[in-house]
Amino acid sequence: MIIHTHSFSTTNQNKDFIKTLMVRKRWKIDQKQAREMRKKVQSLKKEQQRIALRDMLVEESKDLIQSQKFEKCNHDID
Repeated sequence: MIIHTHSFSTTNQNKDFIKTLMVRKRWKIDQKQAREMRKKVQSLKKEQQRIALRDMLVEESKDLIQSQKFEKCNHDID
C-alpha cells in the first residue's frame, strides 16, 4: 500500500494559494470601491461648492438690484 503524502501537502498549498489569491482580489476590489467612493465624495463636494457659490451670487445680485432701485428712487425724489 502506497500513501501519497506529497499530494496531500500540495492540496493544502493549493488551498493556501487560492485563499491568498482570493484575499488579493478582494483587496483590489475594496481598493477600487474606495477609489470610486472618494471620487463620488469629491464630485459631491464640488457640486455643493458650486451650489453655495451660485446661491451667494444670486443673493448678492438681489442686494445689488435692490440698492440700485433704492438709489433710483432717491434720485427721483430729489
